[in-house]
Amino acid sequence: MDTTVGTCGNCGGAVTVPAAWYATIPPTPTCVRCGAAAKMQHGPVLPMEEPRRAVPGDKELWCARLAQCLANVEVEAPLTAPER
Repeated sequence: MDTTVGTCGNCGGAVTVPAAWYATIPPTPTCVRCGAAAKMQHGPVLPMEEPRRAVPGDKELWCARLAQCLANVEVEAPLTAPER
């Protein structure tokens, strides 16, 4: 006995999964008409944008980012060479 979980995007047939399965990995939903299997997904699709990247010749941007990083760093003690 199979459970219908949707409609096939290729042919319009019923997409089903077994009602009972004896494994730790769930079965792949499959179309009963054309045999197509559901694509594997890694979660919901999120809207994304390209990261802002610094151009190697853009010294102002590099200096600004370095200053921003250094402003967020708390220094407890100055770095010294170990004693010998």
